[in-house]
Amino acid sequence: MKHVFVLDENIPHLAVKGTDDQGNPDLTANDAIKEIGRNCHRIAVSRELADRYWHRLKGLERSGYYGHEPLSYFAQLVKNSDKVVSPLGPPPDLPTALRIKPDDVAIVQCALAAGAMLVTTDQPLRDAVRACPALGLTVLSPAEALALAASA
Repeated sequence: MKHVFVLDENIPHLAVKGTDDQGNPDLTANDAIKEIGRNCHRIAVSRELADRYWHRLKGLERSGYYGHEPLSYFAQLVKNSDKVVSPLGPPPDLPTALRIKPDDVAIVQCALAAGAMLVTTDQPLRDAVRACPALGLTVLSPAEALALAASA
C-alpha cells in the first residue's frame, strides 16, 4: 500500500544535518525521506509548508550544506509532480479539543486536507494529535515513518 506523508519542516532539516532533534548523529530523517521516494510514496506540501521548507533549507545552504546529498534529494522529491500532493481549497477547521501551538496549525491542516500521515519530531504535537481521536489523523515519529515507508 502506498502512503501520503506530511513532513514537518524539521524532518528535511534534520535529514540534511544528519542528526536527531537533540543534535546527536542520526540518519533516520534522511532514511525516511529516501524510503518515501524510493518506494513510490508521496508527500503533501501546502504553500505555507513549502515556504517553511525552503526557509529552513536555505539557511542550511548558507551554513555550508549546499549540495549535500539529502538536500538535493529532498529538492528533487518536492519538484517531482508524481511524488507531491498539493491540498486544494481552504484549510479544514480543526476540532476545538485539539490543543496545539499556533505554528502547528498549518501542518495539521495540510495533513488533514491531503488525507496524509503527519511525521514530526515534536513529541507534544504527536501527543496532542493522538489525544484527539475526532481529528482522525495518524501521526508518526521519523522512525515510525521510516519503518512504514520501507515496508510498503
